[in-house]
Amino acid sequence: MLFEYFRAADRGAALVLLGPDGDPPPAPTTTTADALRAEGIDSTVMLGQLVALVREVPWDSDLVRADLVWPESEPDASDAGDLAEDSPWNSGVTVEELDDGLRDDLAAVPDAELPALAGRWARIERTDELTDDAEPEVLAALLAQLVGLARRARDDGDHLYSWCSVEV
Repeated sequence: MLFEYFRAADRGAALVLLGPDGDPPPAPTTTTADALRAEGIDSTVMLGQLVALVREVPWDSDLVRADLVWPESEPDASDAGDLAEDSPWNSGVTVEELDDGLRDDLAAVPDAELPALAGRWARIERTDELTDDAEPEVLAALLAQLVGLARRARDDGDHLYSWCSVEV
């Protein structure tokens, strides 16, 4: 699974990433978007655990609120096992808008606290989403990028978005 995080003024601006004729959105880092690749850092578990550390609360799978942007609607339950060949759900790509509270909390982390926070983040229970090579130094660099992205989004009144691609 590939994850990228980017900022945009609103859902309409985020959807500009869509290709012609409803093609899946390309990775934001291949466009002019202010984006960063965060391979293996999904918004629910890995980013959620980071947010729990920042907020000093227990992690919960509902901690990070995200609204689906693309595809624009969930598949009909009756279609779940029989999606049309051209269904956007067959592309393996989704785009979600993350809640502004997450953006603001990340943006507020002082630079001086980033190394210690990255160290705590590196010690969370390892899952398939986080590989063994995610050492504190690697996470510290990623964390600094995430915090920088969140600050730019907050300062410009933008929202944060998550782009995910799954091999299907």
